[in-house]
Amino acid sequence: MDNPVGVAMTFWVDDYDKAINFYCEKTQLFTLVANTSGPGLRNVVLEYNRPSAPFELVVHLATNAELSSLVGRQGGDRAIFVLPVDNCLDSYHRLQHSGVTFTGEPIQLPYGCQVTLIDPFGNKVCLSEMY
Repeated sequence: MDNPVGVAMTFWVDDYDKAINFYCEKTQLFTLVANTSGPGLRNVVLEYNRPSAPFELVVHLATNAELSSLVGRQGGDRAIFVLPVDNCLDSYHRLQHSGVTFTGEPIQLPYGCQVTLIDPFGNKVCLSEMY
């Protein structure tokens, strides 16, 4: 975490390791930059692997019914966040080959290409290539 963060977002999950595995290992879109524990606390921070778009996910475990109700629903029926990618079609094919689930095929829009993946919690994440 040597570079200043542009945006950091709190992200509620039901399993820290499932989030780390999906975002860092399966998709390889993020890098684990903090994973420390203390009494009753675990600090997990994932950094997006694109230095030109500094973005971090601060992962928190949902520990009560109210927070658990947010897991997978933080963006409602929309993408919880949009990640810029260099090549949407290549990203889609690579992630699809890794077993990532998508809401549909990439779509070509007047301003670029987009596709939306679904994480293991049910959140939608949009990958966007701007032209």
